[in-house]
Amino acid sequence: MEKNLERSISVKNCRRDKKIKLINYKGGKCEICGYDKIEFPGCFAFHHADPALKDFGISSKNCSLETAKNEVDKCLLLCCRCHAELHEKDRNLKRAVEIKLKRKYNSGIPKICEFCKKEFIWFKGVGRFCCRECFLNSNKMHNIDMYAILEEIKNDSISNVAKNHDINYDSLRAKISKFKKYLLKDVQNESEKKYNEP
Repeated sequence: MEKNLERSISVKNCRRDKKIKLINYKGGKCEICGYDKIEFPGCFAFHHADPALKDFGISSKNCSLETAKNEVDKCLLLCCRCHAELHEKDRNLKRAVEIKLKRKYNSGIPKICEFCKKEFIWFKGVGRFCCRECFLNSNKMHNIDMYAILEEIKNDSISNVAKNHDINYDSLRAKISKFKKYLLKDVQNESEKKYNEP
Protein backbone atom coordinates (compact mmCIF):
# COMPACT_ATOMS: atom_id res chain seq x y z
CA MET A 1 0.00 0.00 0.00
CA GLU A 2 2.80 2.43 0.97
CA LYS A 3 4.76 1.55 -2.20
CA ASN A 4 1.72 2.38 -4.35
CA LEU A 5 1.28 5.70 -2.51
CA GLU A 6 4.96 6.59 -2.95
CA ARG A 7 4.80 5.64 -6.62
CA SER A 8 1.69 7.78 -7.26
CA ILE A 9 3.33 10.76 -5.49
CA SER A 10 6.53 10.39 -7.55
CA VAL A 11 4.47 10.15 -10.79
CA LYS A 12 2.56 13.35 -9.86
CA ASN A 13 5.82 15.17 -9.05
CA CYS A 14 7.40 13.97 -12.31
CA ARG A 15 4.40 15.22 -14.34
CA ARG A 16 4.45 18.57 -12.47
CA ASP A 17 8.19 19.02 -13.16
CA LYS A 18 7.70 18.18 -16.83
CA LYS A 19 4.86 20.71 -17.12
CA ILE A 20 7.04 23.43 -15.51
CA LYS A 21 9.82 22.67 -18.03
CA LEU A 22 7.30 22.90 -20.90
CA ILE A 23 5.92 26.20 -19.52
CA ASN A 24 9.47 27.61 -19.36
CA TYR A 25 10.12 26.29 -22.88
CA LYS A 26 7.08 28.26 -24.16
CA GLY A 27 8.19 31.53 -22.49
CA GLY A 28 6.83 31.13 -18.96
CA LYS A 29 3.81 33.44 -19.33
CA CYS A 30 0.34 33.57 -20.84
CA GLU A 31 0.52 34.69 -24.47
CA ILE A 32 -2.65 36.80 -24.09
CA CYS A 33 -2.61 38.47 -20.66
CA GLY A 34 0.99 37.92 -19.54
CA TYR A 35 0.20 35.93 -16.33
CA ASP A 36 3.57 34.50 -15.21
CA LYS A 37 3.22 32.81 -11.79
CA ILE A 38 5.05 29.65 -12.84
CA GLU A 39 5.01 28.32 -9.25
CA PHE A 40 1.35 27.42 -9.97
CA PRO A 41 1.67 25.20 -13.09
CA GLY A 42 -1.97 24.10 -12.77
CA CYS A 43 -2.98 27.63 -13.79
CA PHE A 44 -1.50 27.14 -17.27
CA ALA A 45 -2.89 25.28 -20.28
CA PHE A 46 -1.53 24.40 -23.72
CA HIS A 47 -4.13 25.37 -26.31
CA HIS A 48 -3.97 23.83 -29.79
CA ALA A 49 -4.64 26.78 -32.10
CA ASP A 50 -5.35 24.37 -34.99
CA PRO A 51 -7.10 21.18 -33.74
CA ALA A 52 -6.30 19.45 -37.06
CA LEU A 53 -2.57 19.46 -36.15
CA LYS A 54 -3.20 17.98 -32.68
CA ASP A 55 -1.61 14.53 -32.22
CA PHE A 56 -2.37 14.17 -28.50
CA GLY A 57 -3.33 16.19 -25.42
CA ILE A 58 -0.25 17.28 -23.45
CA SER A 59 -1.70 16.21 -20.08
CA SER A 60 -3.28 12.98 -21.35
CA LYS A 61 -0.18 11.22 -22.71
CA ASN A 62 2.87 10.00 -20.78
CA CYS A 63 5.75 10.70 -23.17
CA SER A 64 9.34 11.98 -23.24
CA LEU A 65 10.10 15.68 -22.84
CA GLU A 66 11.25 15.94 -26.47
CA THR A 67 8.00 14.43 -27.80
CA ALA A 68 6.01 16.79 -25.57
CA LYS A 69 8.06 19.77 -26.83
CA ASN A 70 7.23 18.85 -30.44
CA GLU A 71 3.52 18.89 -29.54
CA VAL A 72 3.82 22.08 -27.46
CA ASP A 73 5.28 23.86 -30.52
CA LYS A 74 1.78 23.60 -32.07
CA CYS A 75 0.18 25.20 -28.98
CA LEU A 76 -0.35 28.57 -27.35
CA LEU A 77 0.61 28.86 -23.67
CA LEU A 78 -2.41 30.36 -21.90
CA CYS A 79 -3.52 30.89 -18.33
CA CYS A 80 -6.67 28.93 -17.45
CA ARG A 81 -8.87 32.07 -17.54
CA CYS A 82 -7.76 33.08 -21.08
CA HIS A 83 -8.03 29.42 -22.16
CA ALA A 84 -11.62 29.21 -20.89
CA GLU A 85 -12.50 32.53 -22.58
CA LEU A 86 -11.06 31.32 -25.89
CA HIS A 87 -13.15 28.12 -25.76
CA GLU A 88 -16.23 30.10 -24.76
CA LYS A 89 -15.75 32.35 -27.82
CA ASP A 90 -15.57 29.22 -30.02
CA ARG A 91 -18.76 27.85 -28.44
CA ASN A 92 -20.56 31.18 -28.91
CA LEU A 93 -19.50 31.26 -32.57
CA LYS A 94 -20.82 27.72 -33.11
CA ARG A 95 -24.10 28.65 -31.40
CA ALA A 96 -24.44 31.73 -33.61
CA VAL A 97 -23.89 29.64 -36.76
CA GLU A 98 -26.42 27.07 -35.53
CA ILE A 99 -29.01 29.79 -34.82
CA LYS A 100 -28.51 31.24 -38.32
CA LEU A 101 -28.98 27.79 -39.86
CA LYS A 102 -32.11 27.17 -37.77
CA ARG A 103 -33.62 30.46 -38.93
CA LYS A 104 -32.71 29.71 -42.54
CA TYR A 105 -34.33 26.26 -42.48
CA ASN A 106 -37.45 27.14 -40.42
CA SER A 107 -35.92 26.15 -37.08
CA GLY A 108 -34.26 23.07 -38.56
CA ILE A 109 -30.75 22.13 -39.73
CA PRO A 110 -30.08 19.97 -42.82
CA LYS A 111 -28.35 16.68 -41.95
CA ILE A 112 -27.56 13.34 -43.62
CA CYS A 113 -29.21 10.21 -42.17
CA GLU A 114 -26.55 7.76 -40.92
CA PHE A 115 -28.53 4.74 -42.16
CA CYS A 116 -30.19 5.62 -45.51
CA LYS A 117 -27.87 8.57 -46.35
CA LYS A 118 -30.83 10.80 -47.32
CA GLU A 119 -30.82 14.50 -46.41
CA PHE A 120 -33.38 15.54 -43.80
CA ILE A 121 -34.16 18.64 -41.72
CA TRP A 122 -33.20 18.18 -38.07
CA PHE A 123 -35.23 20.12 -35.49
CA LYS A 124 -34.20 18.85 -32.04
CA GLY A 125 -32.81 15.80 -30.26
CA VAL A 126 -29.78 13.77 -31.34
CA GLY A 127 -30.67 13.91 -35.03
CA ARG A 128 -28.59 11.03 -36.41
CA PHE A 129 -31.46 9.37 -38.31
CA CYS A 130 -34.25 10.71 -40.52
CA CYS A 131 -36.97 8.43 -39.07
CA ARG A 132 -37.64 5.75 -36.45
CA GLU A 133 -37.38 2.99 -39.08
CA CYS A 134 -33.78 4.01 -39.91
CA PHE A 135 -32.95 4.16 -36.20
CA LEU A 136 -34.35 0.66 -35.56
CA ASN A 137 -32.65 -0.79 -38.65
CA SER A 138 -29.32 0.68 -37.58
CA ASN A 139 -29.69 -0.69 -34.05
CA LYS A 140 -28.30 -4.24 -34.10
CA MET A 141 -29.50 -4.87 -30.56
CA HIS A 142 -33.10 -4.15 -31.58
CA ASN A 143 -33.07 -6.70 -34.41
CA ILE A 144 -31.57 -9.75 -32.67
CA ASP A 145 -33.65 -12.80 -31.68
CA MET A 146 -33.12 -13.15 -27.92
CA TYR A 147 -34.38 -16.76 -27.81
CA ALA A 148 -31.68 -17.71 -30.35
CA ILE A 149 -29.06 -15.75 -28.36
CA LEU A 150 -29.97 -17.62 -25.14
CA GLU A 151 -29.61 -20.93 -26.99
CA GLU A 152 -26.15 -19.88 -28.26
CA ILE A 153 -25.07 -18.86 -24.75
CA LYS A 154 -25.79 -22.39 -23.49
CA ASN A 155 -22.96 -23.63 -25.76
CA ASP A 156 -20.66 -20.59 -25.84
CA SER A 157 -19.58 -17.56 -23.75
CA ILE A 158 -21.36 -14.20 -23.95
CA SER A 159 -18.21 -12.49 -25.27
CA ASN A 160 -17.95 -14.96 -28.19
CA VAL A 161 -21.65 -14.60 -29.01
CA ALA A 162 -21.26 -10.80 -28.94
CA LYS A 163 -18.30 -11.04 -31.35
CA ASN A 164 -20.21 -13.40 -33.67
CA HIS A 165 -23.14 -10.95 -33.91
CA ASP A 166 -20.87 -7.84 -33.96
CA ILE A 167 -22.57 -6.45 -30.82
CA ASN A 168 -21.08 -4.61 -27.83
CA TYR A 169 -20.44 -7.10 -24.96
CA ASP A 170 -21.84 -4.87 -22.17
CA SER A 171 -24.95 -4.02 -24.20
CA LEU A 172 -25.61 -7.72 -24.84
CA ARG A 173 -25.19 -8.58 -21.14
CA ALA A 174 -27.64 -5.84 -20.16
CA LYS A 175 -30.14 -7.00 -22.81
CA ILE A 176 -29.86 -10.64 -21.63
CA SER A 177 -30.48 -9.72 -17.98
CA LYS A 178 -33.53 -7.61 -18.96
CA PHE A 179 -34.84 -10.42 -21.16
CA LYS A 180 -34.44 -13.00 -18.37
CA LYS A 181 -36.40 -10.73 -15.99
CA TYR A 182 -39.09 -10.43 -18.64
CA LEU A 183 -39.25 -14.25 -18.99
CA LEU A 184 -39.46 -14.66 -15.19
CA LYS A 185 -42.39 -12.22 -15.04
CA ASP A 186 -44.17 -14.24 -17.75
CA VAL A 187 -43.65 -17.47 -15.79
CA GLN A 188 -44.91 -15.81 -12.58
CA ASN A 189 -47.99 -14.44 -14.35
CA GLU A 190 -48.81 -17.89 -15.77
CA SER A 191 -48.42 -19.57 -12.38
CA GLU A 192 -50.64 -16.90 -10.75
CA LYS A 193 -53.31 -17.48 -13.40
CA LYS A 194 -53.24 -21.25 -12.75
CA TYR A 195 -53.39 -20.68 -9.00
CA ASN A 196 -56.35 -18.28 -9.30
CA GLU A 197 -58.36 -20.56 -11.61
CA PRO A 198 -61.41 -22.13 -9.83
